[in-house]
Amino acid sequence: MNILLIDDEDRVFDRLKRTFKDQDDIIITHCKNFHHFERYLSLYKIDIMILDLNNDGGITGETETGSKIYNTVYEKYFLPLIIYSGYSDNYDNPHEDNIFIKKIQKGSSDIKQLKSAINEFKLFVEKKISITSSINKNISNVFRDTYQKFSKAKSTDIGSRTDLFTNLMRRRLAASFDYGLDTGSIKAWEIYLYPPLDSNNLLMGDIIRKKGEDKNNPASYKIILSPSCDLQQGQDPVEKVIVATFKQIREAYNKKDKIKQGILSTSSPNRFMIFHELFGEFPHMACDLKSLEIINFNKIGQEADKEFEKVVSIDSPFRESLSWAFLHINGRPGLPNRDFKSWEEDIKKKCFIEPEPSQ
Repeated sequence: MNILLIDDEDRVFDRLKRTFKDQDDIIITHCKNFHHFERYLSLYKIDIMILDLNNDGGITGETETGSKIYNTVYEKYFLPLIIYSGYSDNYDNPHEDNIFIKKIQKGSSDIKQLKSAINEFKLFVEKKISITSSINKNISNVFRDTYQKFSKAKSTDIGSRTDLFTNLMRRRLAASFDYGLDTGSIKAWEIYLYPPLDSNNLLMGDIIRKKGEDKNNPASYKIILSPSCDLQQGQDPVEKVIVATFKQIREAYNKKDKIKQGILSTSSPNRFMIFHELFGEFPHMACDLKSLEIINFNKIGQEADKEFEKVVSIDSPFRESLSWAFLHINGRPGLPNRDFKSWEEDIKKKCFIEPEPSQ
């Protein structure tokens, strides 16, 4: 694990080196010049950054530079960041709720706090390294396999051959991340794609929220039921979008003992589909497939003048199961009640007759 310290003082670097001298898996690199930090990020595979906001031991022009480094790291990289400064308490962190950003005041117990923060980030970093390694392996295998299959292609149309090659790689690479995975049962919230891959394009199964409404109130949310092909930009999108509304769980199932595993796990279409909470975004809630609304397509978007914003997408195949449930609940023909009891008795009597013994 590589840690980058951006601080003009050698003594801080020396203290950190002594603190982690017995941990061979931690390497600390020192950048004394604030303006060179991106060069260090490109030269070393940095996993955690420790940033002193100020140079020369006081609030100077370098304070602004330290803030710029912070903003650059936040916007461009996934990099756990520790703001480590004698003036960190005076720094108004705009992302105070981000678990990957910590503030530590320089002082008598600062190294102990630094060590604790680094060890806390270590698990996340190890997971990131593992995922990155898996991604790189997949990319390498897909490139190799596609190259070997098409290296002898006879086509003289270089443009068509290149398009075929790159598109096959792109699609095969996307599929390779899911194919053959055996991770056992997934968590209920793993059906979500969050943040959504594209905040502007809409898909069936996207959950949207009315702007300015309470995040903890299911009534603030709706789920899109219109077909994805009608919603894509540049494809003559529909003017109106069909959505289903959400209710609190206790409104859909008014008694606690009605919540059984069967309700949560059934693949049969039900009027209510229960969605697991997404931490920090929305609570446990029930989608009511019989409570439908029509809203204008142009009211959904990230722009300030839009009424609704896209919060999360539902991953496949759960998106398709939602479509199936919607069609089943709202598209089934109405049938009169039939005498199933006498039918059952007739089947038992006529279809389960023991054959006569042969003479």
